Amino acid sequence: MSPHRYPLLERTCTGREVIASIQARIDALLVQRSPVEVLEAGCGSASMFSFPPHARLVGIDLSSEQLARNTRLDEAIQGDLCSYPLPPERFDLVVCWNVLEHLDQPDLAMQRFATTLKPGGLIVLALPNVYSFQGAVTRFTPHAFHVWFVRNVFRREWAGKEGRGPFPTYLRRAVSPPGLQGLAQQLGLEVEWSHLYEGGQQQRLMRLVPVSRPFFRSLDLLEVLSRGSIRPRLAATAWVLSRPPANNPTA
Repeated sequence: MSPHRYPLLERTCTGREVIASIQARIDALLVQRSPVEVLEAGCGSASMFSFPPHARLVGIDLSSEQLARNTRLDEAIQGDLCSYPLPPERFDLVVCWNVLEHLDQPDLAMQRFATTLKPGGLIVLALPNVYSFQGAVTRFTPHAFHVWFVRNVFRREWAGKEGRGPFPTYLRRAVSPPGLQGLAQQLGLEVEWSHLYEGGQQQRLMRLVPVSRPFFRSLDLLEVLSRGSIRPRLAATAWVLSRPPANNPTA
């Protein structure tokens, strides 16, 4: 597969539909395993997914405030994803949802995820599309602008306060769609599923600021001109990576 081309959900696809598709894959994995250990990497105060009763949920986050708010965790770790020594082959599932874009060295975090994943396990990722219009704006505008935007456009007065987002964002090329595909290959992981989609923030912006709709729709022309190598309107990306089973002769 070309590193620039990925399966594409319909333009009308919502974040909820992406989550539902990934949830089905999580359910199919975890129902076959017992006991189950799940790592929520950069867990924040809540999970995006549901897990079976027999699953043990471990969360790691830099923010003690966020960890304190997350009542679902069986174990809470305050630590840095890029440096915390996660034990090898401990977890059946690693979930890292909208976190990698906030790391200065996301490739180090990915190395730790790959090491701590059991054979046959899954890594679930979501993050902005580095090569989208929204990604470019996020990369090249100061953090203070992000806080102002969320407070004043999305009307979230708590934005930027201690332990609350938006957090500083780096969006390194290592976590662009082609970068992640290459990184997965280096780490011995397989890309089972990946999608680009419009993303909740962009859809919310178009609802709140209707005059923005023609502009975002015009970005489709760049996709046509680039023959699909760039998709600037599709601001979000989600991935399911797997570690081959130990008895896989190609592993």
